[in-house]
Amino acid sequence: MKKIIALSLFSIAFLFTACSTTPEGCVEGDCKNGPGKITTPDGVTYEGEFKDSKKEGKGVMVWSNGATYTGDFANDQRTGKGVMTWPNGDKYEGDFVDGKKEGQGTYTYADGSVYTGQFANDMRNGQGKFLFADGTSYEGGYIDGVRNGDGTYKWTNGDSYTGQWKNCIMDGNGVINFSNGDMYDGQWVVGLMEGDGTYTWKNKFRYEGQWAKGKMNGQGTFIRKDGSSVSGTFENGDLVERTN
Repeated sequence: MKKIIALSLFSIAFLFTACSTTPEGCVEGDCKNGPGKITTPDGVTYEGEFKDSKKEGKGVMVWSNGATYTGDFANDQRTGKGVMTWPNGDKYEGDFVDGKKEGQGTYTYADGSVYTGQFANDMRNGQGKFLFADGTSYEGGYIDGVRNGDGTYKWTNGDSYTGQWKNCIMDGNGVINFSNGDMYDGQWVVGLMEGDGTYTWKNKFRYEGQWAKGKMNGQGTFIRKDGSSVSGTFENGDLVERTN
């Protein structure tokens, strides 16, 4: 009988000890509920709030390479509002979901470039504005970190393009205004004027017609400022056959 009682007491003590064991790597608190600090074998340190042995609430995480995260945690993941910094000088401040940039945020690059807008799956996705360190800027759509959809790009020399983009290149319908007063309104293919479009010079002369490889190619009409015009076939910017 005494052996049975002793064995029962040992089992209860063992279960109590097993249930109350502090998580491995815990250096402050119990790292189960409330504040605590834990270090993983790969050198990552977390200091903040815990719930049911998971990171939950406010906390700071530091990686062995010097990267840091300060902000919200949920279910053991960076989820909510937070600030992430990298050893190369980059910084992101905004929304996180399960450890990835997701939602609205601002990413500042070490060279001074800044992107503010939407993120999804850890990349620029949706609408945003990118201000480059050299002063050029883009505002519009992104897909998987690349300019796609409608957007406006402005160069430091005063040129600007507003229109469609595909894989970071002007592609589709768009308008470019040059700083010298010229303007092109029409179709683009892989960054070049291609298809139907109208080019208007600052002296009010204009060309309406077909384009290929960035030059007047195909059928078109050259219209002078006084309204007189010349129509015909153009090749590489030159009129080769007149039809009127």
